[in-house]
Amino acid sequence: MGKEEIISLLNKALELEHSAHIQYLSHAEIVEGENAEPIIARLKEIAGDELKHQEKFRALIGALGGVPSMNTAPTASAKTITEILEQNLKDEKMAVDVYRKIMDKIYVLGHDHQKRISKGRKRVIIHPGTWRDEYDFNSKTRELIPRTKRYVQIEVHNEEPSYKLIDMPLHRSIIDFDDIIKNELKYMRLAAKEEKFTQYLF
Repeated sequence: MGKEEIISLLNKALELEHSAHIQYLSHAEIVEGENAEPIIARLKEIAGDELKHQEKFRALIGALGGVPSMNTAPTASAKTITEILEQNLKDEKMAVDVYRKIMDKIYVLGHDHQKRISKGRKRVIIHPGTWRDEYDFNSKTRELIPRTKRYVQIEVHNEEPSYKLIDMPLHRSIIDFDDIIKNELKYMRLAAKEEKFTQYLF
């Protein structure tokens, strides 16, 4: 999938979040009855969550060089608490479907490590069976900067275990984000090669 298609999906998700925020606040104003107060509070709380989701989608769209949409998806009215719950559940499922489409098209830059346990005198270091290489995105330079990996070290003294995170040296390069979009597979291979894990390169 190209960058423009990802931006389009992200904007669709953003528009759903715009409409969800409006809809939850609108529905909160029509709830009546003996137990109305906690329902109203919950609807307003969810509306606040939608604002946070909007911020995240705008940041992602901007990082990809796109323009965040100011449009909204269609909204729906409701008259009863049952109708409110049914309509918003339907809309949340629609949003999840869009999120899944986005996730299906995004690659995780990384590779698998073999699971093993390194044992020493009163010391055990656990190496997970899988690992993804994580990077921080610099929005100014559009570079992905590799994060430090950590392993769990367990030491036993007088039969009492203690746990410590051990930083591992970085071997991965800083990568240009726009270059990755053009050739994801190339940079997945590069990450594996730099970590000297080439057994399962494809």
